[in-house]
Formats: sequence, C-alpha cells, structure tokens
Amino acid sequence: MSSAGPRVLMLNPAFSAPAYMHNLCDALADAGCAVELFTGPAFERASRSWEKIAYVPRIAFYRRTQLPSYRAGQLTRPLLRLASRILPVGAPGQAMAGMLGAGPLERYLRLVTYQRRETLRRLLSDELVDLARTGPDLAPFSRLAAEGEAPDYVSALQHIDMATYLPDDILAKVDRMSMAVSLESRVPLLDHRLMEFVATIPSTLKLRNGRGKYLLGRAMAQDLPGEILTRKKMGFGVPLGAWFRRELRDMTRDVLLGPRARQRGIFRASEVEGLLATHDAGRRDCSARLWSLVCFELWMRQWVDRAPAATREPA
Repeated sequence: MSSAGPRVLMLNPAFSAPAYMHNLCDALADAGCAVELFTGPAFERASRSWEKIAYVPRIAFYRRTQLPSYRAGQLTRPLLRLASRILPVGAPGQAMAGMLGAGPLERYLRLVTYQRRETLRRLLSDELVDLARTGPDLAPFSRLAAEGEAPDYVSALQHIDMATYLPDDILAKVDRMSMAVSLESRVPLLDHRLMEFVATIPSTLKLRNGRGKYLLGRAMAQDLPGEILTRKKMGFGVPLGAWFRRELRDMTRDVLLGPRARQRGIFRASEVEGLLATHDAGRRDCSARLWSLVCFELWMRQWVDRAPAATREPA
C-alpha cells in the first residue's frame, strides 16, 4: 500500500489472459502506463475542468502564477462551491459545480474515487454517518506533490499517480491476472531510463489543447495509421452497466440487500434500493458505485465474517 493512504483495489471482473498467450514466455503490457507517463484521459479531464475556471496552479506548493485570469478564478471557485452545497445531491450540475469549485488535489481525489462525500453520507447508516461529515484527507497527496517538486499541475498529478494509482491499481491487476495463468508480463514503458527521461519533458509536450499523450502520438506518427492516432481512447472496461441490469441483477440484489448486508448496519437499505432502482431504470449509470458496494460486501464476507473470533475487534 502506498503512502497516499488506503485504496480499495477493484479487480477487473472479466480480465483474463487469452489461452494462446500461454505458449509465450513474455507478454508486453501497456496497462495504462502510457497514460501515466505521457498523460491521458485523467489528466485531460482534470486540466480541462480546471481551465474552465481559467486558473492553472503551479504545485510547488502553491506558488500562484499571476495569470491574467487568476483573479477571476479566485472569485469563481467559492461561488461554485456554494452552488454545489445549495443544489440537491444528484441535481443536474451539482457534481460539476463541486468539481470546478474544488482545489487541485481535492479535484484529483474526486476523479479517482467512486463515492463523493455527499452521496456517502446518504448511504451510511445513522450510526456511521459522522464518518463522512469531514472533508477528505488531502495531506498524503499534498505531501506527495511537494516531494515531487513538480513545476505544474499536470506533472504533480503524474507524480501522485505514479506513487499510488500505478502500483496499487493497474499494475497490480495486470500482475495478478497474468500470473494467475502463469504468464510473465513485461511493461516496457516503465523502463527506468525512459521514465527518467520523460520526467524531464515539459507538460506542454504531453498535454496540448486537451489532447493527452501528444508527444507519444507525434513520435509514432510515421508508424501508425492516422485513424489509430486520432481515435478516442479504447480502454479495457467491461459492460458493468448492462450486467447490473441483466446477468448480475439478481446476484447484486442478493448481495447488497440480503440479511447479512442488512445486519451489518453499515449502509441504509433504502438508499441502496434507490441506487439499484435508478440504475435499473436507466436514469443514471450507477455501475461504478454498485461495483464498489458489491466488492465491499464480498470483502467483508471473506475477511471479517470468516475471521477467527479471537482476532475480531471486541464489540
């Protein structure tokens, strides 16, 4: 676990190495490393949303660049935060206002977590709701950003991701799933010499006009077709949204609304039912939140319910 605090590792539920790969001694894996090294969608979303209020901070930490629009950003962010608090949770624009009104590190945290504080308060039972009343603990991320001595926002996010998201999530998934079928996976983009070199490249060559991996695209322009270089990112996500409405519908309800989950007293059953109904009706895609709840309940059954009585916390 990284110094950035605990993270819930969500394994891709359908990831498996193809059978024909068994005959290979090595397999080359990207595993999102191009995103971390050259920037990709997460950085694009963070930077674009920050630019909407016309203020890009330098995180060294925080030396504020005197951009012409700096004063406008100072005035806009508090208004957006206020709008986020006034609007009902789930109302159109409420989440975006909160995102735009947040500071750079809180915005990063919002981008990499499934549950926002507002929605978590609604989910937690009366006995536990106080756990979500305070804001997120940004100290670990602040420490990482300061340690990285990054010259700008994008570089700071890259440094944080390389210390947290890369080793704790995407690399862990590739390593575990490939080794489960005795497949040795290699990640050439993480060669330390390449990483050290790319760290010296200005962010303007990594993220330009909202387009991530700009320099990587230029470098490969002679070798890849134009339609490959310009198409939208095609990730390795699975159709959880559809599965929760069809194949996994009954299982999800059994797990989240069954006697064991209700007896824990952690989440309000009425809110979980509402989340399931909203997703089932297609009013909103709640698949990420439902997946995290399912994983949490199954984790509790595996590691808490089965734990020897002597190792459990006293009641």
